[in-house]
Amino acid sequence: MHCCANIVTGTAGAASAVLIRAGEVVDGVPLARRRRERGRASPVADRDLARGPGNLGRALGLDRQHDGLDLCAPGSPVSLTAPSGTGRPEERAVRTGPRVGVSGEGGSAELFPWRFWLAGEVTVSAYRAAAPRRGEPRSTSGHRVGRQ
Repeated sequence: MHCCANIVTGTAGAASAVLIRAGEVVDGVPLARRRRERGRASPVADRDLARGPGNLGRALGLDRQHDGLDLCAPGSPVSLTAPSGTGRPEERAVRTGPRVGVSGEGGSAELFPWRFWLAGEVTVSAYRAAAPRRGEPRSTSGHRVGRQ
C-alpha cells in the first residue's frame, strides 16, 4: 500500500484537500535514499527520490500513523515549511494541466485544471493519462458505460 501526502485545506466536514504529488528532497537525502531503495536492485536518482505520490510518501517515511496529523501544530512529527527567501513563484512559472489517472470530464484540463507544477522543475511526477480498465465498456467520448 502506498501512503501519500493528502493535505486537508478546508474546515472539518468539507471535502477539500490537495494531493502532494512530488517534491525535492533538500535535507536528509541519505535517509530518503535508504527508504526508497529498500528492496530495489538499482539506485534511485536524486530527482526521483520523491517523484510521484507514493515515492514522496515513502521518502518522507509516511505511514498510517500520520493520518489526521495537524501540520500546523507545534511539535507535529510532520510539518510544512516554506523555504526562506524564495518568496512566491512568478505567475508565469506556475503551470496547470489535467489530473493524473482521472478519466472522463473529471480528467479534462479545460474543465478541471487541478494539477499544478512549476515550469522546469525536474522533480515533478510524470503525467500519465487514465487508462480504461480491461473489459470495461466505453462510450465514444471515453466515459465509462454502465453494464446491463
